[in-house]
Amino acid sequence: MHEVDWFISNRANIDIIETISSRLGVPREMFPVNLHKYGNSTGDSVLVALDEAISANMIYEGDLIVGSVFSGGLPWGANLIRIRDCRMYVHSN
Repeated sequence: MHEVDWFISNRANIDIIETISSRLGVPREMFPVNLHKYGNSTGDSVLVALDEAISANMIYEGDLIVGSVFSGGLPWGANLIRIRDCRMYVHSN
């Protein structure tokens, strides 16, 4: 786990993030959270949180990110992302 820089997951509530953080033994700060802004947006929350973290200059080239999603019907998915060039992800307004 020491190689992972960020964990970005969908979440129904903050308790899920705190439980995952505790069980993995990693700081809660490694989980960017926007639940207070959008609520539970299911799988979309991973991409929204990733975009917000990159736009806020929280994520840098070379960072390793674990993304995961799950749902009440038990579908799930996960990925491992190595950021190469954040400039290509930043959108202009």
